[in-house]
Amino acid sequence: MSGFSISIKKSSGKPVPAGNLELTPVSQALVIRAPGQVNGLVWNRPVAVRVQRVQRVQAPGLEMPVTQAPQDVPVYDYTRLAQMLILGVGLLGSALIWLVFRNRSKYLSEN
Repeated sequence: MSGFSISIKKSSGKPVPAGNLELTPVSQALVIRAPGQVNGLVWNRPVAVRVQRVQRVQAPGLEMPVTQAPQDVPVYDYTRLAQMLILGVGLLGSALIWLVFRNRSKYLSEN
């Protein structure tokens, strides 16, 4: 029986040709497994798109692909950023409300 585990894994998808480019999606997964469980919670999110330029060199009787070094183009998840911003504003608002009512309850109990 294995214990509680949390792991972060990065994986690449299948390359997709687009003209003289080859695009490969890259994702990151957070995997949480509880003790005694075969399954767990898996949360995937896009991280980048790997772009590789492929050129075909043709010589008499020979065709050979020439590839350049791949470049990773990051994927910005604005929805996740907005969710974190909303969560932060909510926590800040609840802390302010707690501070106001804490002082108010002290004032009311003194009178």
